[in-house]
Amino acid sequence: MQYKTIILELIDSHPPLKHQLASSDSLLSTMNQLASEFRRLHLHLGNIMVAQQPLLSPVEIQLQAMEFATEQMTQLIEAMEQRVTTEHDSDNGPLQPARNDA
Repeated sequence: MQYKTIILELIDSHPPLKHQLASSDSLLSTMNQLASEFRRLHLHLGNIMVAQQPLLSPVEIQLQAMEFATEQMTQLIEAMEQRVTTEHDSDNGPLQPARNDA
């Protein structure tokens, strides 16, 4: 899977967030962290779906897990962008994704 590519596309679709990450030199590290979380979530959801829906084909499971994981990452990136647009204090340091230990 191209988790980094998908995350970069999501970040690119949110210019204020991308600008903040780039200006604070945290774009690459944030992209890597989000891609890692995206991969972990996708694999976790796939494992859950195998147990809950054993009649689905592996391809269907992976596609559904990817769709749900993408939705979750989109919501996370939108929340990060919301923080960027509401925070005016630059003393907070680089913006980091919130941990979601679900």
